Amino acid sequence: MSSAETLNAKIAFESYTSKRGVKIQHYHADNGRFADNEFMQDIKEKKQSIRFYGVNAHFQNDIAEKRIRDLQDAARRMLLHAKSRWKKAIHDSIWPYALVTANNNSNELPDLIDASTKLERFTGVEVLPRLKSHHTWGCPIFALDENLQGNKKINKWNNRARVGINLGHSPRHSSIVALILNLQTGHISHQFHVQFDDFFETVRPSANNPETISKWQQLAEITDEKGNTKTINSLPNFADLFQADMGEAYTQQDISQVETNCRLKKRSIWIQQQ
Repeated sequence: MSSAETLNAKIAFESYTSKRGVKIQHYHADNGRFADNEFMQDIKEKKQSIRFYGVNAHFQNDIAEKRIRDLQDAARRMLLHAKSRWKKAIHDSIWPYALVTANNNSNELPDLIDASTKLERFTGVEVLPRLKSHHTWGCPIFALDENLQGNKKINKWNNRARVGINLGHSPRHSSIVALILNLQTGHISHQFHVQFDDFFETVRPSANNPETISKWQQLAEITDEKGNTKTINSLPNFADLFQADMGEAYTQQDISQVETNCRLKKRSIWIQQQ
């Protein structure tokens, strides 16, 4: 990350905390980007303090390092589980969405004997978790046809829903609005009228359903015509593309008015802001 990106992340984090009644007064970090002039100037202007740990002494910031490792392990487990259940559709390149889902689960689900969550302890406000809105990451998700959502009629012989990949909650909407990756176009959309297949029952071989046809990997040139993953150098930087899709929403003053759509086309995902 550059100095500007690090500073933007700090501003976004403090905007998030201020809306929840928490004021950041002190930082404990390494002496990399956090020691840059822009970051230090912002610390000074906001009358905050910062303390650095020694070179290669990550154990001095063990809480943050442990959290990073826990999130990485949780995202890895979710990705491997989804790949083992739905190999035709899931690819490693969507790992950033698994990481965000792992972070949301860690913050919003009870983790102590008193059934409190990290978010409750951070804000000091009791918030009951909406367990019904949490679903298996990467599972098949069925979205109602757009015409039916608009109370329009469709041919009675047409499919009433389309299948996609569940990428977790939308950061710009209610927690019951899901992000869906379209298997045919690679388009990522926010959907409310959905049904989740949390146990991957519709894509099991024993279900005797038609085999999943997933084209989004080839459209993004992640895989070739035979379904083999291309070399790393030829792949798009999905971490950067994900940041443009998801991370930017957290830097806006009014998240509810921001909508972005991702379209996979050739080697890149084109972002359209509406």
